[in-house]
Amino acid sequence: MTGPTPLVANPFSTCWIRPDRCRYRFTRPDQLEQILDGLLQAGGGQITGPHGVGKSTLLFSLLEALTERGHHVSRYQLHAGQQQSGEKPDNPVLPAGAWLAIDGFEQLPAWRRWRLAWRCRRRQIHLVVTSHRKHHFPFTWSLSPGLDIACCLVDQLQQDTASLVTDQDVACLFQQQDGNLRELLFACYDLFEQRMRRQQ
Repeated sequence: MTGPTPLVANPFSTCWIRPDRCRYRFTRPDQLEQILDGLLQAGGGQITGPHGVGKSTLLFSLLEALTERGHHVSRYQLHAGQQQSGEKPDNPVLPAGAWLAIDGFEQLPAWRRWRLAWRCRRRQIHLVVTSHRKHHFPFTWSLSPGLDIACCLVDQLQQDTASLVTDQDVACLFQQQDGNLRELLFACYDLFEQRMRRQQ
């Protein structure tokens, strides 16, 4: 007598798709080094792009690479409506040569962005930020949504489970979510749950 089929963990759960767990999908093997070289030569920079395109995930990959190279890094994440929160990245206490990352730079008012950039220059701290729009930085890496990247990401997340979400599903969801990869992965979670339960 066989027991019930064990439940399969949903590969699109938040614990697997958050920026510090989901690896950024580079379009070329040397792309990480290319971005790092640009940041290091410029002494800082910005990652820009629309919602859900992978800015935070790319930032984690860059900070990890900087840490492996021996750089001191510190990161703040700002969310919508957080301008007046108690989190104050404006006055960083970091050694000269350190890297300060602000994820969600546009959440700071213009005067606070200017003051932060000025303080970093004065203290020789390298500033790297993510934002939905471009600011005045010496180096910019712009991201745009791509269906090929979305399909690769979904395939990667399902590599240890049944592939219940197909490339055709991804193409439909990509269009429905206007290229927002974060919302696409949330939709994949629901679709995976539905199909998994049908197999129980």
